[in-house]
Amino acid sequence: MREDPSDKYGPNTSAARYSLLAAAALCLPLLALAVSAAVFPTSVPFRVFSVAALFAIQFVVVVYLIAGPAALGLPIRKEAGEGNEAVFDPETEERLQVLEEAGNLLGGSLKLRDMFRIVAAKSSEIVRMEDPVLLVTGSGAREPRVIAPGMMRDQVPAGLRELAAEAEGKRSSVVRASGEAESVRWFSVPLSRAGEVFAVISGRLADTSRDERSTIILLDAIAERVSPFVFAALSLDETVSNALVDGLTGLPNGRAFDLVLENRVAEAQRARGGARLIVLAMDIKDFSGVNSRFGHGTGDRLLVFAAEVIRDQIRKMDLVARTGADEFLAVLPSAGPESADAVVRRIRNELAERNFELPNGEPAVVEINIGSSAYGTDATNASDLIALARAERDGSKPAKSNQVLRFPTKHGN
Repeated sequence: MREDPSDKYGPNTSAARYSLLAAAALCLPLLALAVSAAVFPTSVPFRVFSVAALFAIQFVVVVYLIAGPAALGLPIRKEAGEGNEAVFDPETEERLQVLEEAGNLLGGSLKLRDMFRIVAAKSSEIVRMEDPVLLVTGSGAREPRVIAPGMMRDQVPAGLRELAAEAEGKRSSVVRASGEAESVRWFSVPLSRAGEVFAVISGRLADTSRDERSTIILLDAIAERVSPFVFAALSLDETVSNALVDGLTGLPNGRAFDLVLENRVAEAQRARGGARLIVLAMDIKDFSGVNSRFGHGTGDRLLVFAAEVIRDQIRKMDLVARTGADEFLAVLPSAGPESADAVVRRIRNELAERNFELPNGEPAVVEINIGSSAYGTDATNASDLIALARAERDGSKPAKSNQVLRFPTKHGN
C-alpha cells in the first residue's frame, strides 16, 4: 500500500526518530558543562577544551541525524523499494489494477492463446511492447510451445529464445539492448507458480526512453499479476487436450472425433447437397489374438504402429481417431469415393511394405479391415455414417478370422 504523505512525520517514521535524536543531542553541551564543572572545578583551560570538543561532536551528530549521511559525504544504502514511487505513478497503478481485475474475471475460462492476447494488450499499456510472444517451458510432462499472436507467427529468433532462457534461469525480468546505438531493446519476463517458471513473455520494447531499472521493475510487477491467470489458462488448455487425446497413440479420442464429425456434417448440410464427406471405420484383424499370443505390451506397440501408418497416409485436412480397443475412425471432408479409395490403398500398401517387429525379432505384416460410408449417399447424420461404416467393415471380415499377422516368410500359412 502506498504511504500516505500525512503520515510522513508520524511517531513510527524515520523522520520522527531523527528529530527526537537530534533534540536529545542538543542537550550534550549542558551535560558537558555539568561534568566538567564537577570533575575539573579549578582547571578552566581543560574545561573550555572539553566543552569545545563536545560541541564539535554534537555538531556532527546533529548534522548526521537531520541531514543524513549524504551531508557528510558518506555512502547511502537504499532500502528495498526506495525510489520506486516515481515508477508506480497513479496512472501506472491504475493500469496494473485493471490488468489484475481482468485476469481475475477471465482466468480459467479462456484458452491460453486468447488469454495471452488480452495480457499482451493490457501489458503494453504499461510497458509498450512490440510482437510479444509466450514461450511455454517444457517442464514435467508439458511440451514446450510458442504462442505468438503478432507478426512472428510462432517463429521466434534464436537470440530471443536465449534471452528467455536467461530470464527463466534468473527468475527475474531481463532487458537487453542491441545495435550500435542500442536503439533496440529486447525483454523477457518469466512467469512462475510455486517457484517454478512455467512460461516466459518475450518481445521488443517499443519505448526506449524509460531507463532499464524502471522497465524491469514494471515488468516484474506485470509478471506478478498475470502469472496466476496465465497458468489457469494453460491448465485449461492441458485439461481440454488430455480429455480429447488418446494417451497411448496420441491420436484424438472418440469424443474428439464425434465433435469434429458433427461439425463436418453440419457444414455439409449447410451446403445443401453440394458437399462430399467420407467416414472410414478400421480395425486390426483379430487384435485380441495379438494380446493373447504376444502379450498386451506387444498389442500396445501394434496400436501405436498402426496409428502412425494411418496418420501418415491420410490427407492433412482429414482426421483419424482411436475410438476403441483397436478401432480407428477417420473423417475425410471434401472427399468422394475415388479419394477415399486412394486413401485406403495408401494405408494398405504402407502396412504391407512396413514390417512390424515381433517380440522374437521376426518381421510381420499387419492387416486391417476397412469400411466406409458417404454423406448423402448412405446417410445424412453423424451417427448413421459411423454405424454404416462399421457395418461394412465388419461385413468384410471372414467368417472365422484367427490369423492376426500375415508372415511374408516361411511362417506364412
